[in-house]
Amino acid sequence: MSRGALTNRHSGFIGGQPGCPAGPVAGTGSRKMEGGSLLMKGQIVRLVRDRGFGFVRAEAGQEYFFHATGIENRTFESLGGGESVEFDLAVAPRANRERAVRVRVVG
Repeated sequence: MSRGALTNRHSGFIGGQPGCPAGPVAGTGSRKMEGGSLLMKGQIVRLVRDRGFGFVRAEAGQEYFFHATGIENRTFESLGGGESVEFDLAVAPRANRERAVRVRVVG
């Protein structure tokens, strides 16, 4: 795998992690996506337009970084704070942190 590539934390395991139950995790506000990964729900809480990134807050309260290239159904410029989104999580190897990917504005 290339050094800067993202690794989906759910790949290869039913329910996301070895030993985890299949399906959404209770209380996370997530639902199962085709292909077995969890789709999280949340809201955009901050946009840094001049740098092309922002942060989303999951329904369970955690905040995750997202990059403009991770938006699927809108342009980054058209996003507004407080919009409801669905997203998946992936780990960026260099930062070793989870980030929101495949971010879709809903509603």
